[in-house]
Amino acid sequence: MSADADIDAKIPETAVLAAVTAFLEGADWRLEFDEGPALAIPRQPAPVVASRAYVKAHAPDIFLGGHYEAVVYLAPEVLGDNWLATAGTLKLYFNLDGDFVSEDRYPPHNFED
Repeated sequence: MSADADIDAKIPETAVLAAVTAFLEGADWRLEFDEGPALAIPRQPAPVVASRAYVKAHAPDIFLGGHYEAVVYLAPEVLGDNWLATAGTLKLYFNLDGDFVSEDRYPPHNFED
């Protein structure tokens, strides 16, 4: 089985979107970034899966060991040839069985800086 087929089998885009939706619903569609105030995350435009990958751990102390990751843009907009995550970005972590385990969050970029 190819790496792409394995990712599609373990964490298909539909499963990633279901995990991010459940996570956001559990947070009442509000997230804190960098210890700042909680920001409302718009439901529309719907989150978009930007990438999915298998991460092979070469050291025993790596969090999760080998695992899958997905990057999801929140309230995405198209800007030229690129996507802009206007409400932030989530990186979701899945175990080897494809179960959602954890997340990291990154705030929306402030273009005024």
